[in-house]
Amino acid sequence: MAGMVENHSLAFRAAQTHVEFYANESDLMTQHGEVMDCRDCEDFLRLGIDAFHWISRADEALRSAEYDGGSDEAARLDLALDGLYKGWQRPCECARKWIQLQVAKGHSPGNLREFQECCEEVEDRVQRRDWEHRSRRARTENFSGEEW
Repeated sequence: MAGMVENHSLAFRAAQTHVEFYANESDLMTQHGEVMDCRDCEDFLRLGIDAFHWISRADEALRSAEYDGGSDEAARLDLALDGLYKGWQRPCECARKWIQLQVAKGHSPGNLREFQECCEEVEDRVQRRDWEHRSRRARTENFSGEEW
C-alpha cells in the first residue's frame, strides 16, 4: 500500500491539497453563512425600522389633520393607525429570537440599537393611544366629570 502512495504521490498530494482546500472552504462557507444570516437579520430589522418611520409620518399627518379640524376620515385613519402599530409589533417576537441567535453566535446586527429604540417607541405609542381612546370614550360617555 505504501508503494501505491509513493507511485501516486503527485495524485495523493494533489488530492490532499484539494481536500484541505475543500475543508477550508467549508469552514469559510459556514462563517460566511453565519455572517450572511446576521446580514439577513440586519435587513429584516431595517424593514421594521423603515416601517416604523412610515408609521410615524402617517401619525404626524393624522395629528396635523386632526389639529386642522378633524373629520370622519381622520377617525377612520386613527383606527387604521392603531392597526398599523399593532401590526408592526407582531413580527417583533420573531426579530427578538433572531437577534438572540445572532448574539449567541457572537454577532450583533449593526442596527440593533435603532431597532430596539423603535420597539420602545411603538410600545409607548400603543399605550398612549390606548389611554387617549379610553379618555375620549369616557368624555363622550359623560364620565369626564370624574377625577382621573
